[in-house]
Amino acid sequence: MEKRIIYIAGEGHSGSTLLDIILGSSDGVFSVGELINLAQKGIKNREYCSCGQPVPECTVWEKIISEWTTKRTLAIDDYLDVQRRLITHKKNLSGLLGWLPRAEEVTTYIKDRELLYDIIFKYTDSDIIVDSSKSPHNIPILHNTKFEVSVIHLVRRFGDVLNSYKKKYEKNVAEGIEEHIKPAKTYYILITWILNNVLTLIYSRNLNYTL
Repeated sequence: MEKRIIYIAGEGHSGSTLLDIILGSSDGVFSVGELINLAQKGIKNREYCSCGQPVPECTVWEKIISEWTTKRTLAIDDYLDVQRRLITHKKNLSGLLGWLPRAEEVTTYIKDRELLYDIIFKYTDSDIIVDSSKSPHNIPILHNTKFEVSVIHLVRRFGDVLNSYKKKYEKNVAEGIEEHIKPAKTYYILITWILNNVLTLIYSRNLNYTL
């Protein structure tokens, strides 16, 4: 069976966590959560896995991270630098000014991402990975890997997304809140809501797409 990645895209606070958990509970399916955060939050910051252990000490992720660290080409900081420039709206929109990575950097990054998925498939004995990273800029990256890619685009009414982003949360590691979360500015929420949804539509052309 061809290995497949189901990518959950769209704006945050739109139900991606719930959908991720539901899909990940099926046989042969492994949910990685927001894999885009593994390198920084999981490996470097040692934030907690849903199992209750720091990610590098989780019985599953420990093996995955160990092999990926040994085999990937880019050092973790270089990997993160390329990733930030590829997936951040500001960096992408500044591409004409030379902020986007060079072609060889992108190629190497994609190979390292593909390697990570390969290792996850191996250690979880799964045929499908659910990645709820949401950023639309991840879609062309996945499209350039060897895997079959399906995009699920979650769109929630802007007013509901706005109300959710306006909530304030205090850091509480026991409840899975790794940092203080402050209410975002309304104009920022509107811009990202529009960009994330429009770019998801654009990048998902020629892919298996579900709205």
